[in-house]
Amino acid sequence: MNVRVIALACCALAASWGVAFAQAPSLTPEGSPLRIAPTGASVGGRPAIGFDGTGFFVAWRTSSGAIAGGRVTTAGVALDPSGIAIGTGSGPPSVAFDGTNFLVVWEDAGEIRGARVTPAGAVLDTPALALTTGADVKNRPVGIAFGDTTYLVVWRTNPDDLYAARITRGGANLDGPGGFRFGRGFYPWAAFDGTNFFVVWHDHGNGLDIFGNRISQDGSALDGSGAVLFAGDQDQDHASVAFDGTNYLVAWHDTRGGADDGLNDGSAWATRVSTGGVVLDNPAIQVADNVRGHVPVVAAFDGTNFIVAWQVDMTPAKFRLVDVFGRRIAMNGALVDPLPVPLAT
Repeated sequence: MNVRVIALACCALAASWGVAFAQAPSLTPEGSPLRIAPTGASVGGRPAIGFDGTGFFVAWRTSSGAIAGGRVTTAGVALDPSGIAIGTGSGPPSVAFDGTNFLVVWEDAGEIRGARVTPAGAVLDTPALALTTGADVKNRPVGIAFGDTTYLVVWRTNPDDLYAARITRGGANLDGPGGFRFGRGFYPWAAFDGTNFFVVWHDHGNGLDIFGNRISQDGSALDGSGAVLFAGDQDQDHASVAFDGTNYLVAWHDTRGGADDGLNDGSAWATRVSTGGVVLDNPAIQVADNVRGHVPVVAAFDGTNFIVAWQVDMTPAKFRLVDVFGRRIAMNGALVDPLPVPLAT
């Protein structure tokens, strides 16, 4: 499979995959980076991706406040070079697939908006669905994962509390107009293990630490206001999570091990976490040094291994002219690649 796709692939299929190959294939980018947004488009914020079992749907926010998207085949062909108009909003989108349609969600004027998009690229909700009222959403990406019958959408409020709401396939909010609180912190990221959702984020503890909370499909927070997953001597932040059919992998940026140049100011680390919320790798797995901070270290599962991807500023000026690197982690927590692999430079 194309590495450009693996590095962002939705982990929703993890429960149906999980048989490891005797020897993993090499991690090698196929060709040059693929243009998905139209030529000349000014993309603002983090793009998002979902997988429907056959192809991918990528969504992004433009600098003019439009939410757009496009389909991409597993062979790396962009099917919508002009982009598909989805809605308007100020926050970057997130995407998940429910077995029938994609749901794209984003923040707009302090609320969560959403629109369903078919695998054929048809937008079903025009205007966009109003998923919350009075949620007081901070202008940051919202998290989303699909369970057995509902989505879980998670977000950060202006007071830095974390809230969630279960959303049906049809776009109905099951948890009231403002959702329910499950913790406090920054930048939540969600995944599903076949029974419960798992949300990870960073918050103030011993410096900044990585937290997590399991949320049942009936909307109960199983770990109170969240449990500490990793607390080091320095700051840990911008976590993500993926599921392999047995355990989660939580990956994050850490202020240890950086080049101390203001951008490559840390390292990438990861740990597996059981579906019961037990941390399985202590000490944690060091994935890479010289990782650019202030952006997520992204984890996904490809059916055989996890892949963790991050940004590095390789330019002499060190001014956000970044490259993308990645490294695979086996289901048993072993590093598959001897060194980080350049994915897009």
